[in-house]
Amino acid sequence: MATVSSESPQTQEVSSSPVIYIKNVNIEELKPENIYNIFRNFGYVHSILFMKENATILIQYEEPTQAKMAINQLNNVYFIGTEPLRISFAKRKAISIPQNLIQESSNIPSNFTQQ
Repeated sequence: MATVSSESPQTQEVSSSPVIYIKNVNIEELKPENIYNIFRNFGYVHSILFMKENATILIQYEEPTQAKMAINQLNNVYFIGTEPLRISFAKRKAISIPQNLIQESSNIPSNFTQQ
């Protein structure tokens, strides 16, 4: 028996990404460790990229199913701010961080940075 998907081909392609895009984030009040500790509950966090210029965060999971779980649980949740978090699949399939921007910390993966 064939199943019919209500998602468009473009939506299906994006939803197969292990990278999520988070906006409505107060980056000035957040510590990277806070974001890591929250989002690691949904799977292995491969990379985190803080983009201060537009107050957004990209998080790359190992698997798209982990990204989907984070979106389902945390989208529209209020977290340090007056606006709810807006979380969606990113168009990217991976986060590429230049080596000179990588920060080391004992509590989070080495492949995380702030821009």
